Amino acid sequence: MFWELWRIWERSRLWGGGFFLFLFRCPPDYPIHPPRVKLITTGNNSVRFNPNFYRNGKVCLSILGTGQDWSGPGHKNYNECIRHETIRVAVCDMLEGKCPCPEPLRGVMEKSFMEYFDFYEGVCKERLHLQGQTMQDPFGEKRGHFDYQSLLGRLQGIWGQLQEWTLLIPNIYFIYFIFSPLETGPHPSSHI
Repeated sequence: MFWELWRIWERSRLWGGGFFLFLFRCPPDYPIHPPRVKLITTGNNSVRFNPNFYRNGKVCLSILGTGQDWSGPGHKNYNECIRHETIRVAVCDMLEGKCPCPEPLRGVMEKSFMEYFDFYEGVCKERLHLQGQTMQDPFGEKRGHFDYQSLLGRLQGIWGQLQEWTLLIPNIYFIYFIFSPLETGPHPSSHI
């Protein structure tokens, strides 16, 4: 048995406004054996969003505490990487169709994007001073450079496209979401 879990973190969180898709698979003898979890939103295995979310989708379910006291050295630089990659992969790539997404959830994602747009734009504008700087990842992952200018352009392009669709076909995504059940068979990315 498996479930798809869609998570949109609130704005105050590091992953704020990101659209994250997880697959949960419970073995027949659950809870004797733990569930397996896979993060699908990884930018084609290129982004590690958390020490417990690996770029290949593996999720380490931890019972340890986290927070300020638990954050290691370099966490501020890592936080900047996560903010950038959340907007790049978990917002722009998701809405541009570059990551797998169950069709019934597309409307929710588009509606949420419209509500969060000012937040996304603000995050990018506040960090334009980082443009071109190398991202510092404490895990040694090669992340490239900050490119908030490009992200602003992508966000504005998505906004314009959704505005256009909203004017052409009002409420169709809402109706589709309400009346379209999630698939119950194996998910195409369910290799967990």
